[in-house]
Amino acid sequence: MTTPTLLPETLIEGTTGHYDFTMDVDAAFLMTLTVSLLDAETGVPLHGRDHQDILNTNGGSVTTDQGPPLVTTILLELSPADTSILNETRRVEYRILDFRWTWDGGLRHGAHLVQFGIDNTASVP
Repeated sequence: MTTPTLLPETLIEGTTGHYDFTMDVDAAFLMTLTVSLLDAETGVPLHGRDHQDILNTNGGSVTTDQGPPLVTTILLELSPADTSILNETRRVEYRILDFRWTWDGGLRHGAHLVQFGIDNTASVP
């Protein structure tokens, strides 16, 4: 796995949130779009988000602005379960969102990795 981009903002445990990014592939040509939500320390997938389909389902949405230039936006809604704390001894717990997609009949593929923190409210002064 390549090194994910680290987001400077954190989420509060047990809250909702969202993450979005853009790509230059028209949504009409996407064959698959999945996400895995991983504990950054262990790499273990969390809350059933292990190569979970998010192509306009399961909290994912895809929209394309034909431009020019063409820009496709991927948006993932995070649930309170996605931001729950696993280890109460951590002040901040880190998660990785691992997005994968295919297009062109499955012959081409792309990936986007991002890491973010979750603040443990039990340890906040």
